[in-house]
Amino acid sequence: MPKRSQWKKKAKHPFHAEHLQGLSEPIRDTLCGKGVRCRLERLVAASQGGDFLTSLDHFYYHQRVKNFIGNGLKLYGQFGEVVAPMADRKWVAVAKSISRNQKLGSLWHRRAIEKLCPELLSFPEQNSGRPLSVGPSPVYWKRRGARGRPYADYAVWFRAPAFMDMVMDRADSIRELMAPDLVERVMKSGNVRQIAPITSLAVFAALDRA
Repeated sequence: MPKRSQWKKKAKHPFHAEHLQGLSEPIRDTLCGKGVRCRLERLVAASQGGDFLTSLDHFYYHQRVKNFIGNGLKLYGQFGEVVAPMADRKWVAVAKSISRNQKLGSLWHRRAIEKLCPELLSFPEQNSGRPLSVGPSPVYWKRRGARGRPYADYAVWFRAPAFMDMVMDRADSIRELMAPDLVERVMKSGNVRQIAPITSLAVFAALDRA
């Protein structure tokens, strides 16, 4: 099971000390002090399983797929049609049941694409820019050390005037969570880790009010 110290790194919030006063009291309590300890307890409890890798698998399928990926797809769906067959419940269940060797390097998904929709193999892989291969190339395993062109350059995207206007138009919808002037300061900072959660909150909150 992942150690508490490992989850502690993941549980760090993205805001600076001077930002905290602009957050509502419940949000501050969740991100700091006792709230951090509670979040760590939830993360550790959600990482069930015997060995380290098994517990990470459990967390991925039961937490990340359902929450992070699921909410992301819902968010994208507000701006266009989303087609995500590999997020289907049956597909995820099958992927979960296969051996780890078949999942490393997205091998299972690559082979499925080759069989079910081979024309997608011409789509360039992130970082390398080369067409998708059926098996991951040796460069795949070194990608942390050699960054290439990503599918989306969020640092550039988040600084685009149209994107900033889209978020600021919805800033009032999260007034109960954080002050509008804090939203504006963060948006102008260009800090991806801070902008991403604020954007998601603003869009979802605006939808709930619509």
